[in-house]
Amino acid sequence: MVEEIKWEWDEEKLEKALEEFKEYLKSQQAKNEYEKRNRRKIKIQKYLENLKNLEDIKNLSINEFREMLKQIYGFARQAPSVANYYYSKENEEKRIEFLMKLVTYDGKEKCPVADNLKVRSVSQILALKEPYKFYIVNEASLNGINSLLKNIKLNDKPEDYPKWRPIFEDLRSLVNEVYKETLGREADFLDVDLFLWWHSEENNDKGEISIERESSNSATQPSLLSQYFQNKGYYFDDKLITAFYAALKTKGFVILSGLSGTGKTKLAMLFAELLKAPYIFLSVRPDWRDGKALLGYYNPLSGEYERTSLLDFILKAIENYNRSKENNTSKEKAQPYFIILDEMNLSHVEYYFADFLSVLESGRDETGFTKESIKLHSNERITDPPSEIKLPPNLYIIGTVNVDETTYMFSPKVLDRAFVLEFREVDLDPPKPELDPDMQEVTIEPLLNDFLKNIKDGVVGVVADKEEIEKAIDKLKEKDKFNELNALYEILQPYDLHFGYRARDEIALFVEYATNVPKGVTKLKDDEAFDFAVLMKVLPKFHGPRQKLEKPLWEVLNWCLKSESKSSPPPSLENRSESSEAQSSEAQSLQNRSERSNPLSLSDFKKEIWKKLTGKNIEPPVEHIANVIVEMSKDEFKGKFKEKLKYPRTAKKVLTMLRQLYETGFASFS
Repeated sequence: MVEEIKWEWDEEKLEKALEEFKEYLKSQQAKNEYEKRNRRKIKIQKYLENLKNLEDIKNLSINEFREMLKQIYGFARQAPSVANYYYSKENEEKRIEFLMKLVTYDGKEKCPVADNLKVRSVSQILALKEPYKFYIVNEASLNGINSLLKNIKLNDKPEDYPKWRPIFEDLRSLVNEVYKETLGREADFLDVDLFLWWHSEENNDKGEISIERESSNSATQPSLLSQYFQNKGYYFDDKLITAFYAALKTKGFVILSGLSGTGKTKLAMLFAELLKAPYIFLSVRPDWRDGKALLGYYNPLSGEYERTSLLDFILKAIENYNRSKENNTSKEKAQPYFIILDEMNLSHVEYYFADFLSVLESGRDETGFTKESIKLHSNERITDPPSEIKLPPNLYIIGTVNVDETTYMFSPKVLDRAFVLEFREVDLDPPKPELDPDMQEVTIEPLLNDFLKNIKDGVVGVVADKEEIEKAIDKLKEKDKFNELNALYEILQPYDLHFGYRARDEIALFVEYATNVPKGVTKLKDDEAFDFAVLMKVLPKFHGPRQKLEKPLWEVLNWCLKSESKSSPPPSLENRSESSEAQSSEAQSLQNRSERSNPLSLSDFKKEIWKKLTGKNIEPPVEHIANVIVEMSKDEFKGKFKEKLKYPRTAKKVLTMLRQLYETGFASFS
């Protein structure tokens, strides 16, 4: 017998949401979403309607089962592996039992679930099979409905699924009125799910409600931006895309580094195309020794200036920005312009890109232009091009780097002046999503309106003012990230590897932008954003031999551990406070005396950290470090490493550098 429950809607919030949903239903986005769900429904019904008896279930092929699983939102990635699992000989009975329960389920008992197929997935299959009978209980729907209820919170437990029916039925009746008025048809539970998904996205409720995940293998729905790239035939990690977006908005100079053939160049080009932004693609040549190949030069023989396509492109960006100001429009209305430098380390970046590096670090004036200018020529007779140019704020630079024996390593100076994103992980069997033919021409425009506005605001207004930087730093302090950053600073200071105000400001802005993204981009959690920021802005300073880097690298690895796992520092840092802002001088003195009385040697310090990380009380040989790096890649920062590490990406990079250090006696970020 299903337990009777009482519920109460937040009437004001619900009424407002339904009214706004009416407008959404009139949009092209809603139409496309309906058509997409309808295609999924047709496919699910095709596979399930023929399962009348046990013999039919036994005859369902692995391909049909896999395609059925692919209709579940966010399940495309693991559908092949789950299908293989259930079609193995030892799991045949599990598959038959699950499918039998699925096709005979009437909604009165607990929801049928199985290994890797929990309520969030199964309820989608049921709703797609019979949309007027079954409702969807997944993260988006729970976030949406819980934000509209006053006195009760729904969950995704199998035994509670039937209990929620009266609530979903009541909500369907309310949504039905909207559909009849707006579209002239009745609403089913797929329409209710669309309303709840829309409401969850619209109000950004995901971070407010704690819902137990299905399992560590459960995939979430990829972001709209990720789907766009997939629709173009390219798969990029959602969080990496967010980091790319936030880095561009923070700095405007981003380097994409990693293995050849991982889509670095294509990501830059697709991003520019998505924004309908002009871009110029330049392949760096090994013989570039100065800036002439980029910006041209004055030819004394002809008395003319030898122009380049890049110089003309920059002048167009300047003209576009100035025109937007002259028309009394805000600077955010200017068009972003992208420079894409392919394989920029085929030659010494410090040689051919020196002028850009210098002016980019000169700061910006009140108009947004760089304070310093790039000198082109000194001939007063030549007025076009001008004798010097300042870079406008709507100009963005994306460089791609292949790390191999044919290229030059970046100096810390270059790395310090950019955000560096690494593409080292390759999924040889990425998910193959259902391609939406409408997405390229129709869906992207309405779905990414907010995103386009946000990124254009950010791209053109990339140079944050002091007030914005101060707000970002204040938020770091509120989240206690500033104390952690200060602790990291104090770790590195004795080794002359610490960072300055610019790095502090850029870390704060990056975290702010990565945790407050527009719709269509995956929002990073505070720890994830801070992890990316430290990885990109602090670790590039590490460059040198074992004598210089070994101790600080182990100290940073210790810093990456969760607080309950941290070890006492080695003697070289015995005078370091854990947080200069949080401790009084007296407490600091007591801590220092305590550490001096029983300091750890570096060997013992390494053993203690390794025990915290892996459970093995040893000073790890290089083979063990390599194995942990591989495990972390497979683990995708989940499982045991998620339990031990607060900042896993930084930790993994530290381990990679330690491996280099022990194998060659030298390590660097790139």
